[in-house]
Amino acid sequence: MDRQKIQRNKSTESDNPLVDIIGVVAVFSAFFYILDAFSRKTNTSIISNNARKVLDNKDDALKLREAVDMYHATGDWNKTKIKEIL
Repeated sequence: MDRQKIQRNKSTESDNPLVDIIGVVAVFSAFFYILDAFSRKTNTSIISNNARKVLDNKDDALKLREAVDMYHATGDWNKTKIKEIL
């Protein structure tokens, strides 16, 4: 009976402590990699800060809408007042 306990304990232990250390380091590395991936903040800006200011102001937002409508009608940004708005 004691022999079975010894063999069972021995099967869970590694004969090489270096392998144990590498395993622990690998587990911690994976954990911190995943933690970093979740906590990373991206700065993906689809709309510029100037455009955000324009959209926050109702009058400027209407002017922007008119400029976009003009672009859709003409197909030319130079015929709109987009540069004055933004």
